[in-house]
Amino acid sequence: MQLKKQILALTAALALSSTMAFAEEQKATVVKVNKDKREIVVKTKDGEKTYSYRSSTKGIDNAKEGAKVTIEYEKRDGGEMRATNVMPR
Repeated sequence: MQLKKQILALTAALALSSTMAFAEEQKATVVKVNKDKREIVVKTKDGEKTYSYRSSTKGIDNAKEGAKVTIEYEKRDGGEMRATNVMPR
């Protein structure tokens, strides 16, 4: 009986972990903020990138044109990159 519970718990943990998004970080300079589309365009060493954001995104007030920031983000299904935290550098 104990083994069944352990297997069930392990299966549930694996199922949950496969659907979770993992946060990544990007150092960048803010080029533009489009509040209507809820997007932040930034310049990185690899070129310009666009991140979506939500009302729950922490530090969104730090995203001002020309600001140097570190963006924590999640890659979503379909390739969307959603900012979860915008921190000044």
